[in-house]
Amino acid sequence: MSNPTTPAAGIVAPHSSRFEDEGIARNRAVRLLEKRLDNRRGSMLFIGACLPEVAMHVAANGLFITVVESDPERMEAFMAPLRAKGVDHQVSWDRRPYSGIEFLSSSYTYLLAWDGIVPDMEVIPFLKKTRRDLKVGGTLLLRLPVLPEPTLALPRAAELLARLPEGIRGPLLRSGRLLSTFLSPGKAISRNQLLEQAARIYNLDSVETLSVLSGRSDNLPGPLAAAISLLPRPVVDALDEKFSSTPKLADALAASALFCFAKSREFGHVFRV
Repeated sequence: MSNPTTPAAGIVAPHSSRFEDEGIARNRAVRLLEKRLDNRRGSMLFIGACLPEVAMHVAANGLFITVVESDPERMEAFMAPLRAKGVDHQVSWDRRPYSGIEFLSSSYTYLLAWDGIVPDMEVIPFLKKTRRDLKVGGTLLLRLPVLPEPTLALPRAAELLARLPEGIRGPLLRSGRLLSTFLSPGKAISRNQLLEQAARIYNLDSVETLSVLSGRSDNLPGPLAAAISLLPRPVVDALDEKFSSTPKLADALAASALFCFAKSREFGHVFRV
């Protein structure tokens, strides 16, 4: 670990795959996190040099920050606004890949993984490692691209679908999954599958929809994508904001979401995570 101006030697890790919803998702996340992380003490781990706005906010409230980032240019872009605000002394930089770092047990109050799960780890090992790195009562903030889940908005339709004969229900479900995958950002996951995998490791605090149209419109059929591309960006962002602020619709159509998981003492005793 090192001061941001003197990087430590280490293995350069590849970045997590990015997904293109940075406008509306970033703005929404910053607003959510500034409310959530207000008036707290402790330390925060950033996996990737992302969201310096959030780093400035928590540093101003007294938190110390560690950033795991292999790219000096990204780190410099992250540090510039913190340096201008005079809180850069509260930041340390580690260039090693997150999967290979052994922090002091239960070091952090918050852990932000804005770029998702690191590329050299699977979901369960990643969740278990983040849990080890958090203090009891700490929070993992994990952004991921997600598949649409229409049944969240139309539970009655799901009940009716379950009553159909398998010969009809099976093809409908497969077609629906193919369509949702086609219309979703790359490497999008099922919200429900992630929550099932995380259930033995974390308590779920909340799932916040960050974007609906952003990150998905490029995957629409050509004419529809072209039509949306003609709209001014403020209009697309306003539509996205409207969809994202309508609870059932936002959950059903989300393109990216911020999963907020809490570390409880009980899970560690029961599952030895």
